Amino acid sequence: MGAYTGAISLIVNIIRNVLLLKSNVWKWAKSKSTLYIILLLLTLMTAYTWAGWISLLPFVSVAVTTIGYWTHNAQKIRLSQLIGSPCTLIYDLIIRSWGGAISEGIAIVSILISIYRFGWKNPASENA
Repeated sequence: MGAYTGAISLIVNIIRNVLLLKSNVWKWAKSKSTLYIILLLLTLMTAYTWAGWISLLPFVSVAVTTIGYWTHNAQKIRLSQLIGSPCTLIYDLIIRSWGGAISEGIAIVSILISIYRFGWKNPASENA
């Protein structure tokens, strides 16, 4: 497919997700410095794999959701996903990654259901 920016952005996503999963153990992973390093890595990888304006779609998706996840705020996380997921969906459609498009469509429906069910509140606060 030649979608190198999308592939590289997934690698940055994996790194980000591992850091978020381990952030209770690795205290440094929660820092703003770590956030900035991830965004810098994403920027460098996007520049390296630049294929025109289409490269901005995975970049925006990963950058916005990364910033959202670092806030630890349910409203901002959902908002970031509502921005990021459509960017990924459009990218998948342009490069004809039908499996990716279906997956992202399911993710968008899931985000909308989450907003419908919980609004902008943190779901954990509903159970407290």
